[in-house]
Amino acid sequence: MDGGGGGGGGQADAQYVKAKTSVWWDIENCCVPKGCDPHTIARNISSALAKLNYCGSVSISSYGDTTKIPHAVQLALSSTGISLNHVPAGVKDASDKKILVDMLFWAVDNPAPANYLLISGDRDFSNALHHLQMRRYNVLLAQPRNASAPLLAAAKTVWLWTTLVVGGPPLSSLEQLGKYESVASSGTSQASSSSPPDSPRFENPSASAAGKGSDCKQKGKVNRKKSASDGSNCSTAPVRPPGSENIANSYPYNAYNLQYIQGQIGVILLVLDILKSEKIMPTQANIVNCVRFGPANSRNADVKLGLQNALKQQMIVKQKIGKVQLFIGKNEKLWNCINPLDGDAKSYPKPLWTRMVNFLATNPGRPAILASQCRYEAATIIKQMCLKEYVLGDILRILNIMVTEKKWMILPQSGWQPLEITLAEATSGATASNGSKSGNRSRLGRRCGVALGS
Repeated sequence: MDGGGGGGGGQADAQYVKAKTSVWWDIENCCVPKGCDPHTIARNISSALAKLNYCGSVSISSYGDTTKIPHAVQLALSSTGISLNHVPAGVKDASDKKILVDMLFWAVDNPAPANYLLISGDRDFSNALHHLQMRRYNVLLAQPRNASAPLLAAAKTVWLWTTLVVGGPPLSSLEQLGKYESVASSGTSQASSSSPPDSPRFENPSASAAGKGSDCKQKGKVNRKKSASDGSNCSTAPVRPPGSENIANSYPYNAYNLQYIQGQIGVILLVLDILKSEKIMPTQANIVNCVRFGPANSRNADVKLGLQNALKQQMIVKQKIGKVQLFIGKNEKLWNCINPLDGDAKSYPKPLWTRMVNFLATNPGRPAILASQCRYEAATIIKQMCLKEYVLGDILRILNIMVTEKKWMILPQSGWQPLEITLAEATSGATASNGSKSGNRSRLGRRCGVALGS
């Protein structure tokens, strides 16, 4: 059923009215309330957004261990356009990490202005939300009764989950501020109740018939903190971010400074995830390059300060291998990294080298590489335009082979620029005949020792 209209404020700013809205539902953290028809959830979320003048397209993705969700509920959700992403149980923070990665890649494909609506109360998301906010994305939040201060500070508009699920209004500005101050002022006190007086309360399907509230059990996580839903008995005391006492001692503990620091840490954590997936060593130089030339594209970010804050808040740790200083997540193990200095041309198939010759000798590959500012950026260009199926760790090694073994590229004694490509530039233009094109390619192939396709 649809909830009441109006109230709660939070009207969309003009630039976000017609923008896309992506909804990211942590279904482990915010369960489907008992008594709620799952067929109406997608419609009610869209209705609540429309009442605040968010008129763009809406996509909803849920994440969690779907084996714990009744089959009828799964069918109801999927039949109304909600994407169900199964995350197996037993892996610590698996759902959070899956959501974070998908959120990041959604941002890559959907530049700002755009809207994010997160349905969760888990502080693990605060870093990403603050970072997205700084990138001009509009952040909305639906939470159980208690949520962390950083999470609240990241959102322009906040709903209680049990209010949003029936299409109801968000918290008013005063209610939202009251909740933030209540959570931020004490690491042990319960957040004040601020749900609208007519907000209905529902129970989780797993609750007993005695009428107790929902019990949001641990699903797919190890030692995951339980999150409260409105009217539930699984509430926990709100927790400040690790080391936030140090923040409070050195800065005024307010939303702005917390947002700035959390945003820096969020960038570092997201970059470490990218380096892991690309099999690249997490050195400071690689972190800097990934921030500036990777998906974040934050060329002015102060990476050194971000690393210092992440270390201070105990979100990452240092690890040394020989003389090489590495940075990894606090509870992470160093992943398998590809050494860019190892390997030779025989390590990769001949068709790959054919593709690289074509790429370096023609537009748009040649000018893009010549304009690159560093080896890492050149690797990202090759991945995007030529070798999409390879991880960046492999492409950095391929680049090294092209420089040291193939001699297709000449670098200065130090640094990356000025860069020279020794392969002859293909000169066949739009007016050239097919025969002349084939001749150019054959001559180029003979020079490089590879066979070029027509």
